[in-house]
Amino acid sequence: MYRAAAAFAGADYSWGMVPYADPGAKLTFAIRDELRRVEREAGREPAVILMQNHGIIVHADDPDQALSIHADANERLAGQFGITGDSFPAVAIEEREPGLYAAATPCLAEALKSGGYTEKSLLEQPLYPDQMVFLTGTFSMDRDTVEDGQCTADSRTGEVLMRMDEKKARVLAETLAAVVFVTGHIRAAGHPLSAMGEAAKAFIASWESEKYRKSLAGQKAVK
Repeated sequence: MYRAAAAFAGADYSWGMVPYADPGAKLTFAIRDELRRVEREAGREPAVILMQNHGIIVHADDPDQALSIHADANERLAGQFGITGDSFPAVAIEEREPGLYAAATPCLAEALKSGGYTEKSLLEQPLYPDQMVFLTGTFSMDRDTVEDGQCTADSRTGEVLMRMDEKKARVLAETLAAVVFVTGHIRAAGHPLSAMGEAAKAFIASWESEKYRKSLAGQKAVK
């Protein structure tokens, strides 16, 4: 909380923070309560809501203003870790053979072969729901073969192979890159990781909405 307060010091908009809540009604009500609290104490609704283990919400009456606040908020938060708001690397994939894709993002490969990430930590200590949604039942490490619909990473070389359609492969590569990027900078700053708890993981694992969202990742857009 104190990091967020330091990040938004001097901002010309207000902000709020919501502790982790299960997505759906619980999270909606938690956001509502925080909107009311900040408006009561600051005299205006927060333009930025930070959601623990979820992400960030930015809103404004004007879309350009919302985009401007979002960029400023990202810059302020990134600055707390000694990076900039546009530090996240471009994520790319390449097709090795029909239906088999490899992540072509050097920093992801470097992170995975550093020894700082294991299959257990990536699957059992998620930082946010999407990590569970897209990796559970799909991701593994150091498998000899890549089965259909699966993704595997080599801990020696950092290579990530995905046997699936291009759209889903891109989602998997982006998810892995985001996890190691966030984790790496939190560790570098000397902060403990705030992983999702057992109850939160159980909720996401059984939530039909997230299973449906995962299925959509592999579908082609309808024109």
